[in-house]
Amino acid sequence: MKKKILNAYFIFAAIFLLSFICSVTPAFSQDDENVVNKYLKDKYEETYDAPFDKIWSIVQTIVTDEGCQIVSDRVRELDDGMRKGICQSELCILSQKADTVFIYMKNFALKPPFIRGGVWDVFRCQSRFVVTEIDKNKTKVLITLDMSSFESNATKKSYNFDTNGYREFLLFEKINELSTK
Repeated sequence: MKKKILNAYFIFAAIFLLSFICSVTPAFSQDDENVVNKYLKDKYEETYDAPFDKIWSIVQTIVTDEGCQIVSDRVRELDDGMRKGICQSELCILSQKADTVFIYMKNFALKPPFIRGGVWDVFRCQSRFVVTEIDKNKTKVLITLDMSSFESNATKKSYNFDTNGYREFLLFEKINELSTK
């Protein structure tokens, strides 16, 4: 009788240990990591064959279409007569529902933190576009994003993340789409 109980405990312990190991082992293969890092760059910069005013207007439209307010919006003339503009959004809330925040984090953050028992309340992003006129019909856009999220259960802290480049890719796609219209 005691032997059967010990065997049952052993089987239970083995199953528990195996499930624990499987839950903390990364589920990514090398191919998945290449997909995750597909958009990762040191600098997110694109050049467009369009005049400065058109690209500047598109950047402002993109920020406001996301429901964000523009905090800083200034254009200055450089020494060579070309223009450079900086458009910065407020800290925009992209998701506020606990069931979608971690999905946003996994899609846009390079290494989102995993917190056991964590409840993510909000996913925020601040965008900064630097638009530089290269010549009359050529404009360069540099995008910088600051992302953060708040965990309200286990740590009750706000976490900042590095971007994986996918959100910048989507923003550049939107600029491409609107600049060809």
